[in-house]
Amino acid sequence: MTNDGRVGVALRAALAALVLAACGREGTTEGVDAPAPTHEVPVAVAGDGRGTVRVAPAGLDCAAGAPACAATLAAGTVASLTATPEAGSTFAGWAGTECGTAPTCAIRGDRARALAATF
Repeated sequence: MTNDGRVGVALRAALAALVLAACGREGTTEGVDAPAPTHEVPVAVAGDGRGTVRVAPAGLDCAAGAPACAATLAAGTVASLTATPEAGSTFAGWAGTECGTAPTCAIRGDRARALAATF
């Protein structure tokens, strides 16, 4: 950037600060978009059987016996959870969501919640 370009940028910034000060909004963030809120969604694998839960787009694989895992979802984000039983196990259902016994479940990141897949 040339000196003329830097001077132009500085002048525009100074002018914007003067306008905000004249309007009584100096130093405010009014009108600035805030980041979307996020919600923590812990996923547990429960029951006597064995299996994994894949959370997309978070890219998590949660398995029985592993430490609890959690996805952080931005408000409005839709995540897909897929429960996959290991050989000799069956998927019994979800707790913490209305998906029942369907192995694939979609949830919206509109609130914090705790989920469990039972095998």
